[in-house]
Amino acid sequence: MKLWRRVWRATHPRAALGAPPARRNAATLRLGMAQLKRPLLLLGLAGAYLHYYFWDVQLQIASLRSVTVFVSAPAIG
Repeated sequence: MKLWRRVWRATHPRAALGAPPARRNAATLRLGMAQLKRPLLLLGLAGAYLHYYFWDVQLQIASLRSVTVFVSAPAIG
């Protein structure tokens, strides 16, 4: 919840104070992007880890030896 609040305030700083929206200039946009850089990098890192983990598990499953099970069933009739 804190992260969402920080992102909201970074992208809508005047709305958080209840003041009318100000005209954005290059410095304001650069400051907003600087504040979003860390959460975006963390999100990318988490996505990369989950992608790696998914493929690691899938490759481990694929490398397992197959097991064939024969079950004797009595003939009916």
